[in-house]
Amino acid sequence: MIVLHTRTAVIDLHGLAEGPPYQKIRITDIAYSLAHQCRFNGHTAQFYSVAEHSILVHSLAKESFPAPGDAVLRLYALYHDGHEGITGDVISPVKTKILNGVLAKLEHDIDQNIWRVLRIPPPSEAIRALIHEYDLCVAMHEREFAFEDWQLDKGFSRWPDSRIQFLSPTRARQLFMELTVKELTCLRS
Repeated sequence: MIVLHTRTAVIDLHGLAEGPPYQKIRITDIAYSLAHQCRFNGHTAQFYSVAEHSILVHSLAKESFPAPGDAVLRLYALYHDGHEGITGDVISPVKTKILNGVLAKLEHDIDQNIWRVLRIPPPSEAIRALIHEYDLCVAMHEREFAFEDWQLDKGFSRWPDSRIQFLSPTRARQLFMELTVKELTCLRS
């Protein structure tokens, strides 16, 4: 048994893939954790949370898919890093060079449990690829605004204004939860 204590629950990480423990993953814990984690391993000019990053990915999805029937796609965008509410925001070089895929299985199991809690099916590979594109777009712009002396990579156009607000953890958590409730309400109506 590998146990993790969240803000309000205890989760057996070893048993995640086996089903019922998903009831112990609480969306409020995910929102709380993401709002208190700084992107880029804390190497930003100001505190900038994983929750705010997820909110920006959601906003890109909403621009492309504003219809009420697209709420599930917007939830995938909002929760694309939801597993980081349990694992922490492990930076890409560590994931690829050091952990060498070990973390991927745990992230997958956590994501599956999040989809069950939200009562939505897992995203298709095509939807995952689309959300990944939104994620990359946001990441490029984050680097421009969250770091000093950063140049945008070729192929990415500059946003006309910075959408990054450097929200406090409390405000990021509130907004994350408001978007969750709004999308779930839209999905269920």
